Amino acid sequence: MKKLSIITGALVVLLIQVGTLQSQPRISVEPLRIVTDLFCWDIAVYAINISNEGNARLDFRIETVYLVQAEGWVSIDPNEGQLQPDDEMDVDCTINVWDLDPGSYEAELHIHNNDPDNGNVVVSIFWEIGGVPDIVIVWEEDFGYPDELNWNLAYENLLAGNSYEIIIEISNNGMRDLEIDGIFCELECFVGEPSQLLLRPDESEEIVVTLSAPDDPGEFEATLVILSNDPDEDVFHIRLRAESVSPSIELNLNPGWNLISSPVDPEERDIPTLFAELTEEGSLNMVKDGAGRFYLPEFNYNNIPFWNYREAYLVKMAEGDTLNIFGEPVDPDAPIPLENGWNFVAYFPEEEVEAPVAFGNIEQVLLIGKDGRGRFYAPVWDYNNMPQLRRGSGYKVYVEEGVVLRWNVP
Repeated sequence: MKKLSIITGALVVLLIQVGTLQSQPRISVEPLRIVTDLFCWDIAVYAINISNEGNARLDFRIETVYLVQAEGWVSIDPNEGQLQPDDEMDVDCTINVWDLDPGSYEAELHIHNNDPDNGNVVVSIFWEIGGVPDIVIVWEEDFGYPDELNWNLAYENLLAGNSYEIIIEISNNGMRDLEIDGIFCELECFVGEPSQLLLRPDESEEIVVTLSAPDDPGEFEATLVILSNDPDEDVFHIRLRAESVSPSIELNLNPGWNLISSPVDPEERDIPTLFAELTEEGSLNMVKDGAGRFYLPEFNYNNIPFWNYREAYLVKMAEGDTLNIFGEPVDPDAPIPLENGWNFVAYFPEEEVEAPVAFGNIEQVLLIGKDGRGRFYAPVWDYNNMPQLRRGSGYKVYVEEGVVLRWNVP
């Protein structure tokens, strides 16, 4: 009987132990290590799979332990839960490294649970962020890159009192956000906009640099300063250069013949080039100088050597149009050499003056002066029906001998 009791007791203990083994949870976690390289603007989500391979309910709670540097860059959802036998679930592990400094970061996820054999499963997290922002600024090579930003290379005619834009491109070739804290220049006529911006790695932005040329023509040299968080080029300098001239004269041309002149010495003296816009518009028929040479755009023929600012020119128009001539102002007192006979001459002064006064310096050799409409002044007859001489108009002058004309202005 005693032997039977011992056997029965051992069997009961064994059955209890077997029952206990059959009613415990068993946790399984994948992965146990997360290793990654992230940029400073990244937000990455990793799935951690938790399963219950036992035959009892699994209860778990997740604790985040930060080992190196900053805290708060890991979030877990959900951070606790229950799993019935053979169930599983994914826990989202979000790594947010926005605006963190470069370096190595480590953390551990401690999954506390009721598995009697593995009550604390550890998932390690390791990531690195390296690099710095790297500012790169470019513009058109034809505008002076990389030595300077030159408005005279960008614009054929840079006129006082007008505004001109050049676009530069700022890029971030680094691995961290590039912060542009300010763009400024010591001369108020140069402005860069926008003056502040944020560029993520591999992003680019256009900056418009505007020259507002003062009313007075002149040379302008300055430095555009760009402040950023690039550790190597936190202060970026771009040399600016521009030289403006007086605005053009605008000549209104009527259909038919016009006798014109210019009080500015053109930057472009080639006749076909000077009249190119009128030619493209189809409004120009012919240009003639005082020697009878001419330009016929229809036949692409020209034998006028160049535009001489001292001379006047006959322009025949198919329809009314406007000719803009850009260049340097001519001194109102500039001499105009005249040959014996007829001469086509330009008028320079801003003042409008009566013919007897304007021609006063050559009155002794002047036989007749005419405007483009045939009205004339003849001092020998003391006759004049010409209106006041004015800029933009040309005049025909007949003198008895060679002389130098200087317009007489009271």
